[in-house]
Amino acid sequence: MLIDRKHIEQWALTAPAKSEMAELVTQLVMNTLPNDGSSYNIPIGSSTFIGGRDGFVESMAGHAFIPLGKSGWEFGARGDTTKKANEDYNTRTTGIPVAERQNMTFVFVTPYFWEDKIKWVTAKKQLGEWKDVIAYDSDNLSQWIYQLPIVTEWFAKKMLGMKAKRGAWKIRLSKSDWDRIIFGVYTEEKDFHKRPMSKFCMDMVDDFRKKRM
Repeated sequence: MLIDRKHIEQWALTAPAKSEMAELVTQLVMNTLPNDGSSYNIPIGSSTFIGGRDGFVESMAGHAFIPLGKSGWEFGARGDTTKKANEDYNTRTTGIPVAERQNMTFVFVTPYFWEDKIKWVTAKKQLGEWKDVIAYDSDNLSQWIYQLPIVTEWFAKKMLGMKAKRGAWKIRLSKSDWDRIIFGVYTEEKDFHKRPMSKFCMDMVDDFRKKRM
C-alpha cells in the first residue's frame, strides 16, 4: 500500500505525533543504514521531552535521504513549520561550535507539506554555517517510506490503531495488505504452517474484513 503525504499530515494533527515523530525517523534511519559501522542516536518515547538535539546520525556512505558523514536532526510536528525550523536552526547553530558544524549536516524534518522548503534550505545554505542543510516534509517522508516496505507496514499499523480509536482514517487495504500486516510475509495457503497465527484466525480476519469494507 502507499502511505500518501496526506496520511502523514492527518497523523501529524494527532496528539501523539510529537513523540511519535522520533519513532518514525528512527524506523526510517535504522532500516536505511547498512551494517557498515554507521550509527545513530535518536531518543524516543518519554526521552523526546528531555530536550537537546532530536537526533544524531553518522553514516559511512551517502544514501538517498541520509547524508554522508555526521548529521544533526531536528523534528517539528508543529503547524508553523518555518518558525519551528528557524528556532531549531538558530538553537543548534549557537549551541554547537563552528568547527563541529563545518563537518555536520543540519537536517530538519516536518510531517506537514512545506511550501517554502526549498526557499528556506537555499537561504540557510548561503549562510555557510553548516557543512550542508537539508529539509524533509510530508512529500519526502512519503517517498522514503515507500522505499522501505517494513516501515510502510509499521506506519500502517499506527494508522489502523488510530482508526479503531477515533474513526478518523479512511484507508482501503487489499486482502494481501491485511494478510501481510497481520500475519507477516506468509500469505500463500501453502505457507500457512509458517505463520504465527492459525487458519482459524485467518478465517476470523476474513470475516472481519468483509464487514468493514
